Amino acid sequence: MSNAGRHHYVSRFVLEEFTYDPNKQFIWQYDSQKRKWFKNNINNIAEKDLYAFNNEKGIAPDIVEREFASIESEVAPIYRDILKTQQLPNGEELDVFLYYIALLAPKMPLAQDSSISFIEQQRKNMEIPLEHLDPSNIFVSIPDGVSISIKSSVKILNTKEVALGIMLEQAKLLYSIFKQAKWIFVRANKSLKFVCSDYPLYMTCGVNGKIETISLPLSKEVAIVSGFNPDSLPGIEDINRRTMALAERFIFSSQEEML
Repeated sequence: MSNAGRHHYVSRFVLEEFTYDPNKQFIWQYDSQKRKWFKNNINNIAEKDLYAFNNEKGIAPDIVEREFASIESEVAPIYRDILKTQQLPNGEELDVFLYYIALLAPKMPLAQDSSISFIEQQRKNMEIPLEHLDPSNIFVSIPDGVSISIKSSVKILNTKEVALGIMLEQAKLLYSIFKQAKWIFVRANKSLKFVCSDYPLYMTCGVNGKIETISLPLSKEVAIVSGFNPDSLPGIEDINRRTMALAERFIFSSQEEML
């Protein structure tokens, strides 16, 4: 990522794994608003200013974007090695990978927009001045074993920062769940590949709210799942349906006309 101020909410190194050309530059993209597929360069997609904020202490407003860029730089080689070996690493590398995928759900635009809308509604209902919200909740420590941390002292000036705090807390919770999960690799075949989307991490919950199943496409060739019986794993089409189900607007694929 060359400019931390423009954040690829679906990481560029992930999008590369869903391209259709040998140079890993071009991808098929479906736009649900326009209802059509078209070819696009991965440099031009899944990019948005999401986490910039104001502050009083001269801290760069894109500090969070830069920390995310740093996390991505650390996880990218781990991610590629996982695809090569089709095995999860151990130790700190596993922690970095699991924390990265734990960030996938709460940091997507749809989740951020939902958090901001919820916070605004709660403030209106409870008549809480924004400055009374606790800024210590914005920056939280991330799990032991992950060498990247986002720490600072920032006064809350808008709901975007509050949503950021919620995002990081959600990521911590998901990370702890993912640490206990038993992950299984599912492989594509010659005729049908996995797709990605602007909300690729799909989870189902039971009546008690506990996460029961998880699926995440890592590349057009490989996906990981958890919570399924090894004797009855979801097929490629099942995982693709899950990946597309939560898409806010875009689906990314190495094959045209996947819908």
